[in-house]
Amino acid sequence: MFTDLNVTYRAFEYEEFKYTFYKISAQKGKTYLLTKEFIKLKQEVKAKSNFDVPKPAKFERKKDVHYMKFSDQDIVIELPTRKSRFLSVFGEESGAIKSYIKKERLNIKKEKDLIKIFEYYVAL
Repeated sequence: MFTDLNVTYRAFEYEEFKYTFYKISAQKGKTYLLTKEFIKLKQEVKAKSNFDVPKPAKFERKKDVHYMKFSDQDIVIELPTRKSRFLSVFGEESGAIKSYIKKERLNIKKEKDLIKIFEYYVAL
């Protein structure tokens, strides 16, 4: 746990016997909303001549990918960004989730909205 950022990371199984670290965005019991953060190192570019400006190495943030780990499953599931596929992850509760998303005007691509959907799902 990074105390200055108030962020918790934990390893979860994403395939059989393969683990990786995820940021815990929300948790209720053994059900988790997880975020995989992608950060890429862009190598430095040296000046090829005296007229070019050298560019230092830097870290570049890529799009985050969100996952769910249900209490009855051992492996995490990637949350699709298409609404129809997203709803299929919730099985029987997909109708209730769909009406909640529409009523609250939530965007399934935003983390704060995903947290609201997660909290609603866990309350069902």
